Amino acid sequence: MWDQLIQEHAEQMNAIEQEMLAAHEDESRRYDEEVDRLETPKTKFSKDVLSMRHFLEKLIGAKRYSEAEAMTKRLEIQVRHLKFVLVLIFSIGTKRS
Repeated sequence: MWDQLIQEHAEQMNAIEQEMLAAHEDESRRYDEEVDRLETPKTKFSKDVLSMRHFLEKLIGAKRYSEAEAMTKRLEIQVRHLKFVLVLIFSIGTKRS
């Protein structure tokens, strides 16, 4: 009797697990399709980023590579932050539409 109840419970759990996995895969596919349809706006860099890029080119031209490397790291952080903010703003704007 107990073995039969345990077997039935295990079968029910497996069925529920399969349903959840299928629902998750379906939701994941729909989300991926929605993300693919979104077009992110073209990144417009701020004055600070553009001036940092110009300064970086001058440092490289003057063969001041250690300073240029530090400037590159700061520039990458700033650009990554700008892109994150743009995507965040864009995704919030499209959800309201």
